[in-house]
Amino acid sequence: MHKILLKINKYLAIFRVSVRDRLAYPLELFYSNIFILLITFVMSQVWLVVYAEHPEKLIVGFSLSAMIWYVFITELILTSQPNVILTIGEEIKNGNVAYVLSKPYSFMSYYFSYFLGRVVVSMLIKAMVGVLLLSLFSPLLGISLWSFLAGASSVFLAVVLNFVIAGSVSLFAFWLEDIRSLRFIYQKIVFIFGGLLFPIDVYPEFLQKIIHYLPFEGILYGPAKTMVNFDLVYWQILVTRQVVWIIIFCFLIKIIYGQGVKKVNINGG
Repeated sequence: MHKILLKINKYLAIFRVSVRDRLAYPLELFYSNIFILLITFVMSQVWLVVYAEHPEKLIVGFSLSAMIWYVFITELILTSQPNVILTIGEEIKNGNVAYVLSKPYSFMSYYFSYFLGRVVVSMLIKAMVGVLLLSLFSPLLGISLWSFLAGASSVFLAVVLNFVIAGSVSLFAFWLEDIRSLRFIYQKIVFIFGGLLFPIDVYPEFLQKIIHYLPFEGILYGPAKTMVNFDLVYWQILVTRQVVWIIIFCFLIKIIYGQGVKKVNINGG
């Protein structure tokens, strides 16, 4: 038990350092707030046109207000995430991973703690500013404490899920010279199958069925839908799927990292 607490304290210390580091650049946080509000404004104009004739109607179960908030939440989740693939990939490519092998912490756990600190700061600040401004123009009605807590739990799991997927992709830097193309492909997959700009409910039914069996629904669409259009049954299914995919990709990370470290050892670090 004492060893477990020591490990937890070790990664909490990394988390705290990351939070302080992120807060040290307030201008960067300010500019990122402008970006997410700009994207939300542009997409809200699109949906205003779509709902123009019948502002009170529902499209795939979403009201106009819910659709605008959906876009804001998906953008909030996405833009708060650090560039996991390129950051870890560069560490591997530069050989820094070899130094970690002698350190008293896990390479991937270190980066998870560090990235989590940055995500928490970015997301909280963007959420406070965005919610305040968006509520003035398009208040979201019907949200309860329970739906907020359920949505917040799925957002946290979405952050973890994105990290383990992107982290597993980044580990291919052990074998590839440049993984920017993988990052580009992963990013576009999340955009499309994650439901970044509009809910996946607007897709053809056959495509929706395929997406439900993929992990990307749990990164953007699922948490956003839970927050703005809460359904208890869907939330239970969503959280279960998120946890299962997180476990699967944790095992994949363990396998890929193990093989990659063997390559480092064979080549002399």
